[in-house]
Amino acid sequence: MNLKKRFLPGFFILNLFLGILISSCAHQSGAFPSAIPKPAAVKIGVQPFMGMGPIFIAQEEGFFTKHGIQAELVEIKSSAEAVPLLIQGQLDMTSMAVNPGFFNAVAKSGGIRAALGQSQWKSDGCISTGVLARAADAARLADSRSWKNLKVALDPVGLQSVQGYMLSLALAKGDLALADIQTQKIPPANTTDALKSGAIDLLQITEPWITRVTTTGDAQVILAGQDVLPNGQLSVFVYAPRLLKDADLGLRLAQAYLEGVRQFQQGPTDRNVAILARYTRLEPELLKKVCWPYIPADGSANLDSMLEFEKWAASQGWVDKMVEVKDFWDGRFVAAAPAATAQP
Repeated sequence: MNLKKRFLPGFFILNLFLGILISSCAHQSGAFPSAIPKPAAVKIGVQPFMGMGPIFIAQEEGFFTKHGIQAELVEIKSSAEAVPLLIQGQLDMTSMAVNPGFFNAVAKSGGIRAALGQSQWKSDGCISTGVLARAADAARLADSRSWKNLKVALDPVGLQSVQGYMLSLALAKGDLALADIQTQKIPPANTTDALKSGAIDLLQITEPWITRVTTTGDAQVILAGQDVLPNGQLSVFVYAPRLLKDADLGLRLAQAYLEGVRQFQQGPTDRNVAILARYTRLEPELLKKVCWPYIPADGSANLDSMLEFEKWAASQGWVDKMVEVKDFWDGRFVAAAPAATAQP
């Protein structure tokens, strides 16, 4: 018998087995990196706010590139401006405040969904939104029953917002309603002087203005957003139809975003401050002092909070048509992204 013919099949099988074993070990050790997806261009609507921090970090640290995304950050003026751009496909993702405009846009378009959570008022977190009074009046005005007929300056977003809902809940604790106070809008830069002069009695405002106004010692926070709306959802990231249809691209975008969130949660490190100073145009020293908004690490949103707000906004006549969670939230990306971005 020809010994070469007898042992040749066994020789091939042995080499095939060794090849598979070596390839498997090399893959597990990370010697052969997995293929990077072909870069996909994605347009993200942004505003120079701290809540956009994870996006800015993901861009600067290369997290988008890592997940095969060529991100273009497009600065927009407001959520309202972004809605038609999302529907028309000129934007793929943008941040939107939880407000009547968001729910009305979902009801009218039917093609956009919130896919990632953004800022919340964490129950035990720092104060990113609050009601302020003059330091001399803080003790007297701490109880909302004393707010009747007071002049209250609002955050620029006005009453049709979670901030307005917060104010309504605070007044309800004192058996009052929005109609029992005098509301007015004042540019944030003028609020300190208005409070000092007595032109206003209370000031509802957000960071970084809280830090700016209270630094002098003339004003004091008497109510925080989380005091009346624990874990209230303030904003979400909304996907355009393109990302909802292309689930792989939508997931990769979520993965890059969550890597940005993890670094953002480290707070005012030198690197984070440098990145946010560039995009928010805030002074580095101020960024080291202000409250960094809470953003859940898993990308989730407080859907109950959003529904409560929608019901309140509808009761005020600001929501055209109530929409259910399934109509405004797509949870596929949040469900898949944490496992995909888990640290070894």
